[in-house]
Amino acid sequence: MSIETVDIHGKQHPTYKGVLNMAHEEGLKEIRTELLQAPLEENHYMAIVKASVTTKKGVFEGIGDATPKNVNKMIAPHIVRMAETRAKGRALRDALNIAEALAEELGNDNDDLSNNVKEALVDDFDVEDNFYKDNQKCKKCGAKMVKNPKTGKWFCSEKCWLNK
Repeated sequence: MSIETVDIHGKQHPTYKGVLNMAHEEGLKEIRTELLQAPLEENHYMAIVKASVTTKKGVFEGIGDATPKNVNKMIAPHIVRMAETRAKGRALRDALNIAEALAEELGNDNDDLSNNVKEALVDDFDVEDNFYKDNQKCKKCGAKMVKNPKTGKWFCSEKCWLNK
């Protein structure tokens, strides 16, 4: 059985999508998540999520964290979702006996990441399409909203979610 991977610094890393597909093929029964820590100013906006994966082999757990400093800039406003993705990915890796870290688990070394890795990291974390229209302003900072040319989804041109 083959798993989807991406190249990061010359090494193949599985993707969350790849391990999830593999888990379904092998009879994934259930995934549950729990937010252990919400991102707040006093904890440097770190979200921590616990995931439990149930398969025919048993229950596997993983913890995932995310802060604006350890994720891609496009994902920074979606810290809880990234922490959840990382937690589920770690639990799925244990269930599938995959030792290599997922692309989504890696930190903010994104200046050197290839475009296909950046796309894998960003695709699921943009604002929903049609939420913003042309010439509309960001509800948080008032900057112009721009459309991701690949996905057609909108985001703040000033990346205001990175400002503290």
